[in-house]
Amino acid sequence: MNIESLPLWMALLIQLGLGLAVFRANSKNYTNQSFLVVSLVNSAWLVSLHFAFNSVQASQAELWIRNASASGILLVNGFNLLRLAILCRESGWREIGKRWAPLA
Repeated sequence: MNIESLPLWMALLIQLGLGLAVFRANSKNYTNQSFLVVSLVNSAWLVSLHFAFNSVQASQAELWIRNASASGILLVNGFNLLRLAILCRESGWREIGKRWAPLA
């Protein structure tokens, strides 16, 4: 770990801490559960970017760039899941899943 990657690791820790804090505030709320999923996917994206930028071999960089791209797609789906969790607060995961499935 070098000084240039310190902001990325700080952002990663803040993102994970925020996701866990929101989840711990009310773990039964669907919105909080969805926010935790978005936080974890965003953390995976940040880690993929870190390893992509700091890899020394082209094959490693290619792998981490692909992982970052896949995490980006999951991040968009996670934000949609979060939006649906806000809209369907009382309906439950079954209704959220029905409305989320066509776009996922």
